[in-house]
Amino acid sequence: MSNTETEMPVAKPSKIEIDIHKLEKTFGEKLLFSIITTILFALVSFPWTALYPTGCMTDATHLAATIIFAILLSIVYLLLNCYVSHYKTKMTTHLKYAFLMACVYFLVTSNTMYKLVAGSLGEEFGRTDAEGNFCPTFYGVAIHGLIFFFIKFLLMHV
Repeated sequence: MSNTETEMPVAKPSKIEIDIHKLEKTFGEKLLFSIITTILFALVSFPWTALYPTGCMTDATHLAATIIFAILLSIVYLLLNCYVSHYKTKMTTHLKYAFLMACVYFLVTSNTMYKLVAGSLGEEFGRTDAEGNFCPTFYGVAIHGLIFFFIKFLLMHV
């Protein structure tokens, strides 16, 4: 009897099990990605940043903030993937996530959304200037940051 005949065949996991395992992320990783993304959201959204010289959001500054958010988020995702994540993903996947989150950022930080929240919760969440641009306050950005966090966290579970 040769050596190869005495070895027991090893069952290989099916392709489906391997793919599912690659897609799994721990709850802690999802929470970490969501928190870091929300911090980035807040840093780009606060009205006292250089993007909003008057403290109010015009259409041009809103678009610029969305683009800057997408670029910074792509960089953060790549760094997190290199140093934190247990399951490495492709660059195109990170760019898709960054684009998706930039779209969510654009919607959550729109003048209409800020006006809707401030109209229902009160003046301390922001005001409208003479040109109709919305000027969010710290509390307004914090509320929208929470909304963004929950959307981001839920999207990671879909």
